[in-house]
Amino acid sequence: MKKAVTLLVCLCVLLSSVGVLAEPRADAVFTSASITLSGSGNCTYRAATNTDADRIEITAVYLFKKVNGVWECAGSLPIPSYVATNTSTYSATINYYAYMGTGTYRVQAMFNADGHEAYRYSKG
Repeated sequence: MKKAVTLLVCLCVLLSSVGVLAEPRADAVFTSASITLSGSGNCTYRAATNTDADRIEITAVYLFKKVNGVWECAGSLPIPSYVATNTSTYSATINYYAYMGTGTYRVQAMFNADGHEAYRYSKG
């Protein structure tokens, strides 16, 4: 029995070291949180929580530009004015075209549900 437990622990350590076991974005409050940024600057935020929250909102947004293969922060962006209340879902869209030039961009945002915060990035 002791050998089986030792083998299981070693296997778990090995698998987690290559990223097979745990989802790094697992969260106790948010079941999902995502950002989609289009080439035309439309940015859609979506989130879902395990249970209804008094407030779900975006509290910070940053624009990143890829420069020579490295993501550089280009500055903060306006946050969506929408606040979802007494619900488990959030969805808002805002346009950031005026803040984008040529190149590859992504957005980072902080989702907040009743004080619990989670950062997410859009794909770049």
